[in-house]
Amino acid sequence: MYDNNPQHIDSAGHGQDDDPTPPTLPQGPRALAEPQASEIVTLDLSNTSQRSEASPTCTHLHYGAEDDPNVNLDCPWAPLMNNYETALNTADHPLAAREIGEILSSENLQLGIDRIDFMTQPWGLREGAEWEFDKTTRHNNHQPGYAMETTRILSGGQSIRLWYRQPADNTPPLLIVRSNPSQNRSLATIDQALEIGQEAWDNVGELVIHTGTFADSAILNIDIAADFSPVADLNGLLRTLNHVRPMPRWSKKHFKSVGPTGGITVEHFTKTTGAMTIYNKSAQASLDSPTIRFEAKVFKAARKRFGLQHIFEISEDAVRPAFDHLVSQFRQALQSQLALDPAIDHFGQRRLIEAIGYLYCTSNGVPLEVSRERRYLLHKILKDMGVTGLDDLAA
Repeated sequence: MYDNNPQHIDSAGHGQDDDPTPPTLPQGPRALAEPQASEIVTLDLSNTSQRSEASPTCTHLHYGAEDDPNVNLDCPWAPLMNNYETALNTADHPLAAREIGEILSSENLQLGIDRIDFMTQPWGLREGAEWEFDKTTRHNNHQPGYAMETTRILSGGQSIRLWYRQPADNTPPLLIVRSNPSQNRSLATIDQALEIGQEAWDNVGELVIHTGTFADSAILNIDIAADFSPVADLNGLLRTLNHVRPMPRWSKKHFKSVGPTGGITVEHFTKTTGAMTIYNKSAQASLDSPTIRFEAKVFKAARKRFGLQHIFEISEDAVRPAFDHLVSQFRQALQSQLALDPAIDHFGQRRLIEAIGYLYCTSNGVPLEVSRERRYLLHKILKDMGVTGLDDLAA
């Protein structure tokens, strides 16, 4: 059944946040007899967090006519997220950099879950289930213990990767499940991700005998994401965000994104808290509409800080502060219209000064003789900077 060749058991193929030491799991008596399948309890999702119906009055610009029944005048971003069917933040016009910064600061920002990895301690394997696993490895030091791996497919097409680990004889086994609720679909909302996670739990129950519920499982990794589409100048926005300074003691890197029009991927990260990665999602997923993704990876220390250690703790109240903390530097930059440095890099200092001078003169009624081609170029420079008037320059 198992490989006879000594092999090292991998850490389930995860990133630097994974800890081979299991987190504290809700404890309970382990029965001597094997429980029946009917004793396995499933998660009731009826208590998952719902967005408050009452939003504070807002003075921002509203998108949509006042007589449009789909427009909520108490919140400018309500028309952007009709029916909350997916976690996409969208509009009927291309979103500029400052608008994205405003949405990132809004209570109605739509957040989704791109990845949830969780762990539990099952009673053991069901009879004959070992044949369902496609890989078995053993410790390379001839110590007792082994790990088995396999992949399962859910009804929505998402794949889940399982690691069943028996550390040693007479010790409780561990089950690690790696899940991407948004695989092969739009970014899943928090509630949708929990529903898909519950399906993954039920699916895994065909192989192992669970001791608790999906809600009790310990979170090993969680990625919180926000998608925006359509974006007015996606690569220009990425160039702007590339100039954002990371928080103290954080590191920064950028690299070329996937696809011929992928632009760059910008990432700020730290070993203890997590990472915020921003990239061209439309290039990575071959989407028709220009889409940018802000993806927050919440590491172990931050999960403890924000109360995201077990599945039952996943809620809007816990997810939003964790995402806000990781995205804060980028949000502030977009709201303060940080675009000067990338504009200089892209257009040159002379043309940038010319564009600002052109705006100043036209805004104050100073006549200028500018060709149509030059006027088009100056307008493009100002648009890429997100500048529509002198007030934007003051900001």
